[in-house]
Amino acid sequence: MSVDTIEKAIRAKLVAHSGLSALVGARVYPGYIPQGTAKPAVYYDKDEVRKVPVCNENSNYREGSFTITAVADSYSTAESVSAQIEAALEQWTQETPVVVSETITNGDGIMYVEETEEWIGVTLVDIQFFIQ
Repeated sequence: MSVDTIEKAIRAKLVAHSGLSALVGARVYPGYIPQGTAKPAVYYDKDEVRKVPVCNENSNYREGSFTITAVADSYSTAESVSAQIEAALEQWTQETPVVVSETITNGDGIMYVEETEEWIGVTLVDIQFFIQ
């Protein structure tokens, strides 16, 4: 199983969360939001994924850090989308297709981006998972 499987699991988890999908539908993208995409929308980036040694042996246990960004036309919408991102991933565990053992979320606030005239909400997520 490749590392990008956790990224696919993140997207699936976000799209399946009813509160978030009510706001953004399936507009959840890896890396960036395609030009012309309706807002609000969400994109996510892998910051770092590292192997975790277990009992001094080589293992398939990983820890990953991800940034998930809500993009909206208003402060209140960016805030609502960010809250739903946190709700979707907070204390997320799952058995398949990726074994997620622990998830910690940290909302990093809502900011206005003058260049694009958009509001963004950033959520930092640490995920511990196992590659089968």
